[in-house]
Amino acid sequence: MSRNKRRFEPNPKFEKIIQLPNSKYSDSEIEKSLLAMILSQDESQLEAFQYLTSEMFFFPRYKQIFQLIQDLRQSKKNGNLFSYSFHEISSFYEANKQNYQLISQALLNEISTTFFNLNNFYNYIDTLIAKNKLRNIEAFFKDYSDKMQHGEKLEFNDVVNDFNEFLLEKAHDDMENSNFKLIEEVASDYRELIEKIWENQYFDNVLPTKFKSIDKYVQGFKPGQLIILAARPGIGKTALALNIARNIALDHINQLKNQDNLVGTIDEQIEQNPENSRPKNVAFISLEMAVNELLARTISSTVAIPLYFLQNPNQLKENPEYRERFDYFFLKYIKDMNIYFDDAATSKINDIVRKIKHLVKNLDGKLDLIVIDYLQLISTDGPAGNRQNEVSTISRALKVLALELKIPILALSQLSRSVESREDKRPHLHDLRESGAIEQDADIVIMLHRDRQTHNSSEEGYERDRFHGYKTTITIAKNRGGVSDVSSDLIYLGSNVSFIDENLDEMRNG
Repeated sequence: MSRNKRRFEPNPKFEKIIQLPNSKYSDSEIEKSLLAMILSQDESQLEAFQYLTSEMFFFPRYKQIFQLIQDLRQSKKNGNLFSYSFHEISSFYEANKQNYQLISQALLNEISTTFFNLNNFYNYIDTLIAKNKLRNIEAFFKDYSDKMQHGEKLEFNDVVNDFNEFLLEKAHDDMENSNFKLIEEVASDYRELIEKIWENQYFDNVLPTKFKSIDKYVQGFKPGQLIILAARPGIGKTALALNIARNIALDHINQLKNQDNLVGTIDEQIEQNPENSRPKNVAFISLEMAVNELLARTISSTVAIPLYFLQNPNQLKENPEYRERFDYFFLKYIKDMNIYFDDAATSKINDIVRKIKHLVKNLDGKLDLIVIDYLQLISTDGPAGNRQNEVSTISRALKVLALELKIPILALSQLSRSVESREDKRPHLHDLRESGAIEQDADIVIMLHRDRQTHNSSEEGYERDRFHGYKTTITIAKNRGGVSDVSSDLIYLGSNVSFIDENLDEMRNG
């Protein structure tokens, strides 16, 4: 056990010091109003559990209501990341009411309909915490006063030390969210991580893109990272993002196929190792393309059907080879490809965050990657103003969300037109549109560049670039965890809206 954990363990000598049942340091209306906000407002509920515990409530039935919601949160995996509706709280109460004898459904209904002023939320939290501290001090003085009145032998320095230790222990509630960790703790976790990688057991936390040009520098996407994929229009940033989403969604199958000691079928292995081999869940939020267009591109890149044929179904019907591949996609891939598309019209950052949290909740915390296409189409809730300030708010919100959910977020971004107007057309960090905040918040920035773009609109053109492709330079412009300012090449196959590493033989023999 590390030293900083030992420091805040409850001291047994304080176990008998309990708050006085008739204490004047309480406020029934504040406790009731806070609970009304918690039951009615998602954001208030999440915020309240950052600061409060049930022990801070003085009145027993209000204390038990807060504990009820806390128990509901703890009953769900990663439940502390989400808010719960009044209906969910009521249902949990009905299923477990024997554990909550001091409250009733009628009381929950009464509190949920109590009028409150949301502007008082943080003041009420401060007041609740302050009154709880005063009750603790009151209890300490009462306990030691009784000892003195009974003539118990006490030393002045001991009493002072006890009081200081008592204050430190009771103030610990305010420090639950402290992120300070002793190096001993961090080193132990880090060693465990390294050993898992050695044993090829680290499935769930590092997500390889399956592109050597990316993975050899960034070693896969990791929890809490904000990754920016940037390019000028028409270079293929959406195509690459979809390719990465597909690769990660199907990676559990490849992991099992590559095991030397595989026993039984793939399906049997998944059943025996549900956590290590479960399908990866990917959320793909598009503010530019409809779901059917995203699906068509996914099919095209997965089974090598030129997108032209999917956009012209009658020609697909007349081509036996591509028709067979189309059927094969639905037979072989669709069951194991857990990509959740969203093309809703909303572009507000707060709406996007809420939708993502709702999906994570529905997946019981098992969302592995979030892709957002693209940053410049997102807006904030406030009135339109300085766009750079808006982008700063958006990028920071995405970074905070990645850290909070412990999920990597891949956000697509446009590059400014200035790239095309200069002689050296290779992009740099300052070419990110509204770049300052994006550059600062991102852990990794990946940039795509192609010197010459060719757009084939005919079937013959699609067939030609299927075998030749266009060399596309990929640059790791920023990499907080490793080497940066390095470039390598991918081949873009425009017909199949897919990228491959530069060695085309791998594609032809695959």
